[in-house]
Amino acid sequence: MNEELAGYLQQIEAVKREAETFLTGMTDAQFNWRPGPDRWSIAQCFDHLNVSVRKTIPAFDRAIAAARARGRLAPGPFRYGWFARWMVGSMEPPVKRRQGTFKILLPAQEVPLAPTLAEFRMVRDRRQTSPTVEAEVVGGR
Repeated sequence: MNEELAGYLQQIEAVKREAETFLTGMTDAQFNWRPGPDRWSIAQCFDHLNVSVRKTIPAFDRAIAAARARGRLAPGPFRYGWFARWMVGSMEPPVKRRQGTFKILLPAQEVPLAPTLAEFRMVRDRRQTSPTVEAEVVGGR
């Protein structure tokens, strides 16, 4: 695996550890507490991440598989288009501007901590063992 992809996998591991540490000892009530009527709870933030992965990753996997079938492979480093760079930059701390989300990616009003955290871990574990990650994957433009 190339250095860039290995770095992404290390970041995923760090995110999982940070989530575990942050949520340890938290109750469902604390997890679902909302700081205001138009603000998301911690639970909704995690659920949004889970919903987003559930809704988008299958399309990414299909696109990667199709590109691989056409022989579009590259060892990296990878180049990303303007939209991908903008999207990642808009989510990096410190947040410069609050953004809405698509209706299909909205979180539930309330979710229990244990299964939400389990799904959060599971989808990130899946990314680490995915054949599309293990291989030298599709190159950028």
